[in-house]
Amino acid sequence: MPKDSANKYIRLLKNIGMLLAGNFVTKILSFFMVPFYTSILTTSDYGTADLINNTVLLVLPLFSLLMDEAVMRFTLDRTTDRKQIFTIAMTISTIGFLGALCISPLVLLSETIRPYYIFVVMYYVISWLYNITASYVKGLDKLSVVTIAGLIHTLVYIGLNIFFLVIVKIGIYGYLLAINLSNLIVIIYFTVVCKIYKNFISIKLIDRNLCKRMIRYSIPLIPNSMSWWINNASDKYILSFFCGTTENGIYSIAYKIPSLLNSVTRIFFSAWKISSVDNFGSRESIEFYNHIYAFYCSVLTTIGAVLIVIIKPLATILYANDFFVAWRITPILVLAYIFSSLALQIESVFSASKQTKQVFYASVLGAATNFTLNLLFIPKFGGTGAAIATVIGYAIIWFVNMINSRKIIKMDLNLGRIIPSIMFIIIEIWAIRLDNHFGHIVATFCLVSVLVINLQEFIKIISVIMKKFFYDKI
Repeated sequence: MPKDSANKYIRLLKNIGMLLAGNFVTKILSFFMVPFYTSILTTSDYGTADLINNTVLLVLPLFSLLMDEAVMRFTLDRTTDRKQIFTIAMTISTIGFLGALCISPLVLLSETIRPYYIFVVMYYVISWLYNITASYVKGLDKLSVVTIAGLIHTLVYIGLNIFFLVIVKIGIYGYLLAINLSNLIVIIYFTVVCKIYKNFISIKLIDRNLCKRMIRYSIPLIPNSMSWWINNASDKYILSFFCGTTENGIYSIAYKIPSLLNSVTRIFFSAWKISSVDNFGSRESIEFYNHIYAFYCSVLTTIGAVLIVIIKPLATILYANDFFVAWRITPILVLAYIFSSLALQIESVFSASKQTKQVFYASVLGAATNFTLNLLFIPKFGGTGAAIATVIGYAIIWFVNMINSRKIIKMDLNLGRIIPSIMFIIIEIWAIRLDNHFGHIVATFCLVSVLVINLQEFIKIISVIMKKFFYDKI
């Protein structure tokens, strides 16, 4: 392997390490706040907070035009004027916020969310500012700043939760305040440390051609983002409608373990997007894609199989009181996480090539399937039905993305390992939900089988890294 090629792996590992150092600590500590929340908040309160979060996540891409995605991708092109990129993104997002503000009174129509109207508006503003500033700093390749920001966010978030929920005791209001204020402090940190305030130029000087290119890049990602939202969150609205916010609170807690995994995956994905741009389309880059994708698939399926086996003991630690029943839904959502992460990795092909309209077809088809199945399954099976619909929706997105990606680069999709691994995981989920001695034996056998299937890939990637160090010594 050429030395430059080996360097790609090391650079990717360094970027992942930098992002993990701050963000993973944030996510893992937030994850271990779950017992804290489940012991203080009611299932109904937690379900309401989750609906507020998902409402903002639905509206934000539509009005911000997902400028944060364009900021990171265009900032990575070192020949482009970064001040132009940042100013364009902030201008478009500000106009979008004014539009969102005009329709925000619609929130008052919901009896559940109405008392928290001001938090919905605050959440929206802080979210788009956070997304753009964080994406800009990543595009500048200042990952050490992102790492420190993650650590600051963790300390502030946990401190505010303890203050608002334990000392002041303002319940769901304190939970929402902690989320918003911790994000706001990180925005201030990015602004001061990276002197982002110096990156504005006069609106009159904006490069209209660059503005159009950024919009063309981000617009196809809007329906894609909203479709991912449907897969992630529409089930919670339908579940609340048919079964109430209490059932949604249980389902939201069941999502916590997959959400932690998804956060880690997105940390990897942020680092990967930086690396995937280099020499995109060359034989070397395709080989790099194939190696990383194969290893990525093996890690996903192995972690998923391990978690499913230990899910109930883990739930006894994490899920307090009425939330404990969520353990039966979590294994299915772990499988949904695997499919969504596989689909997300392939999407990097469309991002690197700037052919973002390709992601539209898969996400819309997956979202439509998910939504339809939610209406069919939730009234009969509740949270379990919602989880099954989510699995099928993400599986469709992954499948269509695989087909479309082949039109851009000839990737090795590693189906010889993925499909058998997925089959064993499905059997493992069925077995673990039996909740008896036989089920645990079958689940353990499935776990061992997944490990054996993927062992060779772990050995291969380790040898690649070792070769890098060998080259450094000769």
